[in-house]
Amino acid sequence: MKDKELEKQIKSQIESAAASLLDDDEICTSLNITPKDLEKHYEVVENARLKIKQRLNAKRILNANNTGEKVEDIIKDIPENTYKRKKPKTATKEVEGVVVGRGENKTVVPPEEVYKLAKLWCSMQEIADWFNIPRETLKYNFSDLIAKGRAETKQALRRAQLKNALGGNTSMQIWLGKNILGQSDNPINNESVQVLPWLEEDTD
Repeated sequence: MKDKELEKQIKSQIESAAASLLDDDEICTSLNITPKDLEKHYEVVENARLKIKQRLNAKRILNANNTGEKVEDIIKDIPENTYKRKKPKTATKEVEGVVVGRGENKTVVPPEEVYKLAKLWCSMQEIADWFNIPRETLKYNFSDLIAKGRAETKQALRRAQLKNALGGNTSMQIWLGKNILGQSDNPINNESVQVLPWLEEDTD
């Protein structure tokens, strides 16, 4: 708990120092921290300096006609972020899946990823482009899996529509009635429009 409180305090101090227009070296000197320590919290510095620029820009717009001060000069005095982010680390990992293609075009396609994209109703071409393989190769190896993924999405959509209709959504009830029950605003079923039999009572 103490470590978290100390970390929070350091971030607050760095934010205040950056908001005071101190450059990176001045922040390290005033807070007695190393450049590496500052690097760990440099996002705080960037956010603090961004807020200052936003405030100064707002001030420039509001007071441009009332003061002779050149806000542009103040903005120039704000130190630029001198820290450069390190290049992202790269690594490799093993991927389990179906090997498709030949030679240099050989690649591994995880079936579970194909299934997820199919459930999102991505087209064959979109899925093929995602894995950088020909459309026909995708279709040859995964057509059944793609069909299953899309079928699951259809079922989920139907469940959602039925739940919505049974929950009282009148528009959905009407739409499902027409599409599932074959109902119509203008019924043409001959049996349903026949005249009811008329039974005359004996008046004698």
